[in-house]
Amino acid sequence: MTDHRRARGAHLPAAAIGLAFLLAACGGEPASSGCPAEAPSPAPTPPFAHDPELADRIPDEVGGQPLEIQTVCATIADPGGLPTTPQMLEAVGVELSDVTVAVTPNVGQGENRVAVTAWRYAGAEEAAIREAFLGLLDETGIPVEEDTIGGTPIHRAVFHVYHVAGDTLYAVLAEDAEVEEVLAGLP
Repeated sequence: MTDHRRARGAHLPAAAIGLAFLLAACGGEPASSGCPAEAPSPAPTPPFAHDPELADRIPDEVGGQPLEIQTVCATIADPGGLPTTPQMLEAVGVELSDVTVAVTPNVGQGENRVAVTAWRYAGAEEAAIREAFLGLLDETGIPVEEDTIGGTPIHRAVFHVYHVAGDTLYAVLAEDAEVEEVLAGLP
């Protein structure tokens, strides 16, 4: 098994993304995803559950570790990065207000560490999400390796395993056994 988590400090882990969620909340006029077009003021306090259906897609427990899942509208706490760039949104045919993000803080330690982040693009097609995301990784020079885990096609890049299912892009930071457990729980 390859450890795809080394040199984590050089990249934004899911826990840091989760911290961004703790600094924002929902409000304003809803878009098709139920998210506001812009962030309200003042921001309510966490925990956030702006997309319970997305949260339900992620297993409650992985590798014996319980996962605390929070979902937030990307217009409220945009975690940044390729999944929410204007190029990505245009390529999949959605606005930022159509995107919700689910995040689990890193749980466990060492080889047992697990973190899951998911970006849901309301109304987008699975093939368009995969093509756009892989294209952006390629444009930025980030090496991508195609692989399968438990029979599920995945892509490895930047210490994460990426998988697209339906209207959602998933990023998992874990050992392959835990990634397989996450993938098995997805719709």
